[in-house]
Amino acid sequence: MTPRQIFEHKGRLYKCPNPSHEFTLWRFFGQWTWAKDSWSTLTERGFLQTNFIAIGYTEATDGTSWFRLLIWKLSIHIAYLEEYANETD
Repeated sequence: MTPRQIFEHKGRLYKCPNPSHEFTLWRFFGQWTWAKDSWSTLTERGFLQTNFIAIGYTEATDGTSWFRLLIWKLSIHIAYLEEYANETD
């Protein structure tokens, strides 16, 4: 069994059953999700990592980037919408 299968079998790792919710605020796009228990990820070495407070930055290969704020069960992603950056009001 892989580490993922082991933790899933133990009931410690599973997909979040709650839907994500999207919002737009001025030139920012956001998404928030409420976890069932807490936010956990599997490291590349096979360790289960549970986060309670975290601030992160993610960048995709297409240049899209966003910040992630995680507090216990709440996860918030916020991205700057580049398409509006050069527009004048």
